[in-house]
Amino acid sequence: PLKVPGFVGWLCVVPQSRPRSRVLTMATLGAPGGQPQPATDDPELRDGPRCDLHSLRARDPALDSLCDEIQRSAATRAAAGFVDTPDMAALRKALCEKSVLLTGSAGYLGAALHMTLQKLGVAVVGVDVVPGATVDEVVDVADPDAIKRCGQPCGAVFHCAALHAPHALSWHAREFEAANVTGTANVLALGLPTVHTSTTSLTITPRVKAREKAGELVWLDESAQRPERAGADAYDPPLDAPRNKYGRTKAQGEQRCLAAARDGAEVVILRAPRFFPEDVIEETSLTLPNIKANELLGRRCALVDLIDAHLRALARVRDVRGAVFTLVAPWPLERHPGTSAHEVAALLRERHPHAERLYARHGWRL
Repeated sequence: PLKVPGFVGWLCVVPQSRPRSRVLTMATLGAPGGQPQPATDDPELRDGPRCDLHSLRARDPALDSLCDEIQRSAATRAAAGFVDTPDMAALRKALCEKSVLLTGSAGYLGAALHMTLQKLGVAVVGVDVVPGATVDEVVDVADPDAIKRCGQPCGAVFHCAALHAPHALSWHAREFEAANVTGTANVLALGLPTVHTSTTSLTITPRVKAREKAGELVWLDESAQRPERAGADAYDPPLDAPRNKYGRTKAQGEQRCLAAARDGAEVVILRAPRFFPEDVIEETSLTLPNIKANELLGRRCALVDLIDAHLRALARVRDVRGAVFTLVAPWPLERHPGTSAHEVAALLRERHPHAERLYARHGWRL
C-alpha cells in the first residue's frame, strides 16, 4: 500500500520491451456526454468508437462488472482504514456537518470516492455530465452557475472531473479546455477547501520520452512540470512542455490551483498515476498483468490508495495548502538518479530473487 501520511512518492518511467503490439487505453475520471467533434483544427481527433472507460463499460458487461467490483472493494477498504483515524476527526471538524462537493462522480475514481464518503457517514453531492448511481446532480463543471448552486451547501470539494487521454480521440481541444481549465476555475471560485485531482501524465514530456527510449530511468516528483521553479535555460517548451491537449489543459488547471493557493485558498494538488483496470497506452508484447506488475515499480498505484490519499489530503488541506503531490506505489529501492532501467532490473533480481521466481512462474518479464 502507498505510504500516504507523508505524501512522498516518485514516478518512475521504465521502458517496455519490444516487439510491440497496440493496446488501447481505457480510463476516465467522469465521462462527458457531449458528441465527438469533427477533426478540423485538432490533430489528435480520430474516427472510430470512443475509448474512454465510461463508453467501454457500456459496451462490455464483463469490464463493467470488474470495475464495479474493484470500486466497491476499494471503497470498503478505504473507509475501514480511515474511519477511526485522527484524519477522520479532522475532516468532520473541518466540514462542520456540511456536504462534500464531488465533481466527476460517475468516473472510476469519483464513484469510488462517493461510495467511500457514504460509508464514512459524510454527506456528499456528486455531480457529473452523465447520470449514474453516484451522481446526485447532472451538471457540467464548465457551467459556473450550476457549480455555484451545487456548491452552496458544501464545505469542501473533491475536484475529480476531467477529460483526459482516452477522450483525446473523440473530444475536441475546446472541450478539454472547458472541462479541465474552465471547470477548475469554476470550482476554485467557490472558495472552498479543495483537493484537485491532477495527473502524472503532464510530466511525461518529449524530453522524458526521449530519455525513456534511450533506456534511462527518469525520476519525476513534485518539482516536475513546474516552469516557475526552473531557470530560463532549464525549461525548453518544445522539449519540456506537456505533449498533448490532455497534459496542457491539466497543467493549466494546476497553475490556476497554485495561483489560488498563493492568494490564500486552501487547495492541494494530487497527481494520480495509472490506476485504472486497463489503461495501457504503450505498444507492448507483454500481457496486461505483467505490465501492471512492472508499473507498480513506480508508475501505478491501487484505487484504494488513491481514495485514501484524497481523504487525507482534504483532512490536512490547511497544512499542505499549495502543495503538489505525486502519488505512486512505494519504490522498493533507494533512489538512484540517472540509473538505467536495465541496471535497476538487475538490482531488483539480485535483492528480490523470490520476485524473479514469481515472474518466471507466470511467464512475465521485468
